[in-house]
Amino acid sequence: MTDPMALQELQDLIEARRDEVVTDEQHFQLEQLLRQNAEARRYFIHYQVLCSELQTIYSDSDLRELAGELTHDTLLGNHEWQRTDCNPGVSLASADNYFDRPNVSHGAYRFRWVPTISVVAGMLLMMILGWQLTYFAFQETDHGPPVATLVAAMDAQWGIGNPLEIGTSLPAIPLELKRGLAELHFASGASVVLQGPVECVLESPSHVTLQRGRITAKVPLEAVGFTVRTEQATIVDLGTEFGVNSAGSGTTDVHVFRGQVALGASQGSTADHQLLGEGVAKRVVVGSAQFESIRSDELAFVRPREFEARVKALSNSPYHRWLVASYQLRREPALVLYYTWDSPVEDQKHVTNRAGATAGKLDGLLGSDTEPNTCPQWVSPGRWPQQRSLRFDASRQQVLRVPHSNELNITQAVTIAVWIRPNTALMPATATLASKCIESSSDARPNYELALVRGTDEPGGLHTIRFRAGSKTLTTPGMRIVPGQWMHVAITSNGSNSILYVNGQPVANGDGADFIPNQGDLLIGTAPQDPQQPIGTKNESFEGLVSEFMLARRMMSEKEIRAMWMTGTPESKIDLAETSADKGWDPK
Repeated sequence: MTDPMALQELQDLIEARRDEVVTDEQHFQLEQLLRQNAEARRYFIHYQVLCSELQTIYSDSDLRELAGELTHDTLLGNHEWQRTDCNPGVSLASADNYFDRPNVSHGAYRFRWVPTISVVAGMLLMMILGWQLTYFAFQETDHGPPVATLVAAMDAQWGIGNPLEIGTSLPAIPLELKRGLAELHFASGASVVLQGPVECVLESPSHVTLQRGRITAKVPLEAVGFTVRTEQATIVDLGTEFGVNSAGSGTTDVHVFRGQVALGASQGSTADHQLLGEGVAKRVVVGSAQFESIRSDELAFVRPREFEARVKALSNSPYHRWLVASYQLRREPALVLYYTWDSPVEDQKHVTNRAGATAGKLDGLLGSDTEPNTCPQWVSPGRWPQQRSLRFDASRQQVLRVPHSNELNITQAVTIAVWIRPNTALMPATATLASKCIESSSDARPNYELALVRGTDEPGGLHTIRFRAGSKTLTTPGMRIVPGQWMHVAITSNGSNSILYVNGQPVANGDGADFIPNQGDLLIGTAPQDPQQPIGTKNESFEGLVSEFMLARRMMSEKEIRAMWMTGTPESKIDLAETSADKGWDPK
């Protein structure tokens, strides 16, 4: 700063800030000056160094005494300090060298620059002014062209102080997200979700360096080649969606959700480059000779669809509120089965299990390979316009079958919940919602079974919900089903207690279940076929629509069941304290 008046103005502004008497106008003036002038920034740093060093040497009382003897000009003008960047004749490069000179004498003082520099670094990151230091702390001149744009954020706490505004264009700079979520749209077309805490460096429109934390990248074809680098690995996109986790333990995990990526190790490793396809996950350890295969876990990351759902749920969109709750449920460790049917594309013969703990297993099979017309039909919409449902025809004994697995056998505790819209006029006296039983005689005792039972034969008669487990049975009071409305049915049970819920309300409580494991498949929509009955007999089959089914190996709480209903019905409010016992059924 060659203008003495400008230098004096800067000194006055810094002193006003330090004395905590800075006005809003001075605050703005100092901020603009530091943004626009590199020498002003360097002067400010040196000033903070000097003040910090004085505080490390002298007590508060000593400083007050010194204040009477040493003026501001004495401190800044009569020592070797003046011969660095405060002197117009000295270059900024020579000023930088000043910090490399230990034990520089300043009259009566000997400054310890090495520890002081760390103090200054911390002070700069915590400046009370709340400046967006990201825009000027890493570059001394032009910021350069934008690399990415912040397009969305949730509960974001940035390491630079005040939160960045949505729509902010970001140059090639480091970023730290201490908590929350943020989505960046790169100039190349790639979208990246930052999942705090995360530290990264925006290198270019097609390159980001991940220092620690989790990110998810979604890359369209026009942005193929988008690259993520960590200390251990280089991941080059080939038109896909993938997640990267750079851990402080010296490992990098790469999970491919769609498409392919090329994975290479950092220098110092002899691991080969590999192409990773959909559903593949690898771990790279620094210096390792090979890539380790690990379990693919897409729920370890917040992907763009979930992030979008979280943002839209804030505006109380019922579907997105449910979708956010659905993602949370998928992460439940005790969840064994979870069928949501919210994907726009589904295999006509298979239903994908969305439970994170059993991902890649326990997919459902629609219908029977040996019996025609036993396949339920996909219909749109389900409970939401964005979701589908399955229509079951009781006259054809249509079924969703889950082949036997020991993971389906319950021995200690269970929660089963299902959304149904029954057509009671066409249903048989008993309509099985789910049954884990051996296909033998009709009196076989199931490991667990949930059914809708008609109490009277007249149209519009009362129905009950029945739960059986071994020799134990629990039944609700009679209720009147409201035609055309969705209802939520749930059972929670263990060895000492069983509770049946309808639309989030506990309606029956009884003794614990008698869980007896068996080798039978889990059938949804019908009961096991009695070999003595002719094919085509209405064998306790369900008539109507099903839009969601879950099974967990623990007894969920009443609060959890109520929340499941509240987030799942379009009519509900987001306040979980609001409940209604007359949505979909009429207790008697």
